[in-house]
Amino acid sequence: DQVDWYAVLDAPLVEIVKCIRCRGMHWMLARRIKGILKRVMAQRGCLSLEFLRDTPTRDANEYLLALDGMGVKTTSCVLLLALHRTDFPVDVNVGRIMARLGWVPLE
Repeated sequence: DQVDWYAVLDAPLVEIVKCIRCRGMHWMLARRIKGILKRVMAQRGCLSLEFLRDTPTRDANEYLLALDGMGVKTTSCVLLLALHRTDFPVDVNVGRIMARLGWVPLE
């Protein structure tokens, strides 16, 4: 991981916004990022999700979804990319393509 999450936690909100401005919805996302970091730090005493690595995927998913600002797709991304779980993040566009290809039911 190349992000210094402690520096992000300590950074003024406007600095985070500058870093993610090109993403869109940057003020809302910056607040969510800070909120998640504060909550993880308060609960765990450090900024690491390593404790989730050996927990069952269902429990890891529940923990992540309980963090304000974490949705199903974001949680799937964390499970896949950070915790190396077999999870597949799907947004509306990916779901639409999968339905058109006949891989999943349209509904």
